Amino acid sequence: MGLYKFGDAMVSVSGRILVSVSAIVAPCVVVGEQPAELPNDPDFALQWALRNTGQIVNGHAGVAGADIDALCAWNIYTGLRPVVIAIVDTGVDPHPEFADRLMEGFVAPSAGGDPYSTLDTGPHGTHVAGILAAMVGDASGVAGLNRYARIMPVRVLEGSSGSEQSTAEGIIWATDHGADVIVVGLQFYDGTLALADAVDYAAASDALVIAPAGHDDVGQVAFPAAFDACVAVSSTDSDDHLAWFSNFGPEVDLAAREAIESTRADLVVNPGFAGGLSAAATPGRCFTVTAWIGLERQSVPREVASGLLDELAA
Repeated sequence: MGLYKFGDAMVSVSGRILVSVSAIVAPCVVVGEQPAELPNDPDFALQWALRNTGQIVNGHAGVAGADIDALCAWNIYTGLRPVVIAIVDTGVDPHPEFADRLMEGFVAPSAGGDPYSTLDTGPHGTHVAGILAAMVGDASGVAGLNRYARIMPVRVLEGSSGSEQSTAEGIIWATDHGADVIVVGLQFYDGTLALADAVDYAAASDALVIAPAGHDDVGQVAFPAAFDACVAVSSTDSDDHLAWFSNFGPEVDLAAREAIESTRADLVVNPGFAGGLSAAATPGRCFTVTAWIGLERQSVPREVASGLLDELAA
């Protein structure tokens, strides 16, 4: 499947051994590849999650190598089969970094707002899309991990207002319309039957649902991440430690690098970029791993979902 042995590259969060995404994004030494050339995107130097040289970002110097080896991954996966990544969130604006790969989307019936518009009603969905799929090497803004991905906008929120019901509706629609990977950048603490059934439905259809463990710094994994059929992702920082805001718990499957610098909403008339926690209602803890799994799906289109979950359960 293209998945690599995890070896010693693991982290421990509250006694739970987690696979670190940096261990499974095809290290160059494992596959014998040389790194790709540095992209000319001017903000790439701020994207320590993709390449951490210990550079100073937001006044803090990270630990060199605490990244996901993006340069190597770009040399291995070349977009022969563009993966479809559904972003179940606040909507997505047609940012120039990925507008040509933005698909027709969906507004959940219970989402609120304009029932026909998938434009971003908050800053989050567009921010996520840039982390996943911004163009690389266009001498503009940031670099997305998967420059070939097609983005399916699924709006289930009106601003910051949404529900588990609307999220379930979005997951089901994305599954029925061919999403390979479904990233739910939201957290809930009820875990309703409707949401559980939607995640199970996606898994049964070989669509992989990924969600953050939560950003409340508590030992409880939020939903839908806590469901067995969802890949739950906690966050690590540029020092290779559990991020200060990240939830943790036994349901967590992967620990991924935080990736905040990305595309900004309100871009129909004013394209731009933004970074920092204020740029998104929920930090981008799970989106680098979502993009990586999207890269894996390009290599083996319909086997990665069940295979990855089997690996994590082993």
